[in-house]
Amino acid sequence: MYHLCQKYFLEKVDPVKVLHMAPERSMYELLKGHPLVDYTCIDINPERYPYAKGCLKQDALAMSFADGTFDVIISSHVIEHVPDAKAFIRESIRCLKRTGVFLLNFPVHAGKKSFEDPSIIDGEKRYDVFGQWDHVRVLGDDYLEYLADEFYTMTIIKGEEIVSSDAIKQSVLSSSGFVVVTPNSTL
Repeated sequence: MYHLCQKYFLEKVDPVKVLHMAPERSMYELLKGHPLVDYTCIDINPERYPYAKGCLKQDALAMSFADGTFDVIISSHVIEHVPDAKAFIRESIRCLKRTGVFLLNFPVHAGKKSFEDPSIIDGEKRYDVFGQWDHVRVLGDDYLEYLADEFYTMTIIKGEEIVSSDAIKQSVLSSSGFVVVTPNSTL
């Protein structure tokens, strides 16, 4: 995710207002201290992030921020946890400025089709079906079509566009989807 941030806003010279969901420590430390970043972090359970001082309790499906508040929204491995993926993206887009970007990444299950089953609530069954006890969906090779909506445009970012092929081989990038979501200007 760092490389996406670098590409889309960290190398710019203008101040940027950033919302970071489920803040990873390394990204929190980088962004919180950046002189051009007005940083806000949120999670449904902010106590899970004791290092993230000031992390706000927010439901990503019903955030309290005004329309068009942020230049950039960052979400790494959140969408597979929320009950309604498209509503999650639409709510994020609502909080994004019309010229903003939503940087989204998530695990991709290669060779599978995307699916969800809200009737599965048992943690062990979720682990068997979705790969983790708290996941509610699998995003497969068809994730772009699966998540498509009239309110936003999704662009796949290939790992090679942001890091070297050697770095991809040595990391989990090959099994992650990196997407830039932008608001549709016609709506």
